[in-house]
Amino acid sequence: MFTTRHFSLVALFSLISLTPAAAAENRPAGQVLVPDDVSLFVPDIRIDDKSTARIETVTVEGRPFTQALLLTTLKPSAHGWQLGVTAPTQGPIQKGDVLWVTFQSRRIKSMQETGEAIAEVVLMQRTPEGQEVRPLERGFSCNLEWVETSLAFVAAQDSAAGAASLSIRFGSAVQSFEIGGITLLNCGPDVDLAALPQTLTRYDGHAADAPWRAAAAERIEKIRKGDFPIRVVDAAGNPVA
Repeated sequence: MFTTRHFSLVALFSLISLTPAAAAENRPAGQVLVPDDVSLFVPDIRIDDKSTARIETVTVEGRPFTQALLLTTLKPSAHGWQLGVTAPTQGPIQKGDVLWVTFQSRRIKSMQETGEAIAEVVLMQRTPEGQEVRPLERGFSCNLEWVETSLAFVAAQDSAAGAASLSIRFGSAVQSFEIGGITLLNCGPDVDLAALPQTLTRYDGHAADAPWRAAAAERIEKIRKGDFPIRVVDAAGNPVA
């Protein structure tokens, strides 16, 4: 699972994402659960001090959408999930349905050393007993240029229309970023998960036989490893065989 604890460094990683035209052309068929309408997303602030986050709607140009959410974290929360926005699903979901979410984001400001904005996209469902289930809980990052993120996953529970929700959580760092074109589709149970358009994360030298790996392994042997004795005794101080 890729969560808020795992974000790509901008100096090392780049998202291999579809262009807007290619994204529209490759968008799978399915029932729209959350349409591209940022007005559907409402604040989900789970701390007393609501002033630590700012949620605005802004106009954007040159994208397949005309409005985006401008999400600002003025003070990080103890847990990133405490600051967010959420939208209810507008159709039913059955366990085993293949779901596909896509959105575009770009960083406006960031206090991160990497210069990135970092956040998390989550689909929340509930079991009949009321337990929270998150079939999607994925961290993402963005920098100055718009980048598209597309993710496919499988529903964990049945959910009636409005009973599940799609959330963007952004409380992990002091930052400001825009996000738009947020769409969630239900592609049904008979879709090959691997065949759906998905954003991949790559970095220079990610291949298993990349030249840097041999040098790194050699340094590990020399610098990070060494011999040392271990003496194992019982409670009386006698050596244990």
